[in-house]
Amino acid sequence: EGMQVSAIGSPYGKMNIADDFGRILAAFQNTVESQKILGCHLIRMFSFYFDEGKHEAYRDEVFSRVGRMADYALAHNVLCCHENEKGIYGDTAERCLDLYQHFEGRLAGVFDPANFIQCGVHPLEAMKCLAYILYMHVKDAKMADGSVTPAGAGDGQVGEILRRFQKMDGKRFLSLEPHLKVFAGLSALEKDDETAQKMEQYATHQPRGVRRGGAGDAPAAQRTECLNDE
Repeated sequence: EGMQVSAIGSPYGKMNIADDFGRILAAFQNTVESQKILGCHLIRMFSFYFDEGKHEAYRDEVFSRVGRMADYALAHNVLCCHENEKGIYGDTAERCLDLYQHFEGRLAGVFDPANFIQCGVHPLEAMKCLAYILYMHVKDAKMADGSVTPAGAGDGQVGEILRRFQKMDGKRFLSLEPHLKVFAGLSALEKDDETAQKMEQYATHQPRGVRRGGAGDAPAAQRTECLNDE
C-alpha cells in the first residue's frame, strides 16, 4: 500500500574504465546498504565508457567490474539492472545480451529505446533482450539524428514495445524519463553534450540558480517524471 521505491537509479558504471574502481566499488557498496532503508531490491547500473571501438579490448575488465558489483549486490538481496547506453560496453542489443547471458541470474536489464536508437539500433530489433528486462524507460528518439522526442513522436515504436512488455510475466516497472528538460548537470551525466543539443526543439530550460545533482552527487531513487501536455 502507498508509495514504494522500485529501484535506485544509480550512475555506477557510467564512468570511464580508467577511473579508480576501488573508489567506485566503495561508493556502490554504500548505496546498496542504503537500499535497506528504502526497502527496494533493484539498482540500475552501466558497463563503463572507454575509447570508441575498443569493446573487445575492454570486455574482460568490464565483465570483472560488473561481476564484482553484481555479486556484492546479490549477497545483500539486491539485483543489479544494466541499462543500455551510448558509449559503454552494453550499447547494442548483442552486447547487452552478452552481459545478460554471462551473468545469468545475477544481472537483469533496463530497456531504453532512445539510447538504442542513438546507437543505430532499432528498439524492436533489441527485443531479443526482453526476457531479461525488469524495467523500461518510456523514452523516444529519431533514428535520423538521434534527437530525443516525446514518447510516440520518434522512431522507437514505444507503443508496440509497451504492448510486448505488458504481456510478460512477473512484476516489472516503467520509468518515465522523457529527457525534455536541459538541466544543470546534464553534461556531467553524458559522455558528450550531443543529447542536449539534439533535444533543444522539445526542451525547456531550468531557471538559473536552480541546481540538480550531477554524476558526482549521491544517486537518487529512480523517479517518475510526467510530461506537460499543455
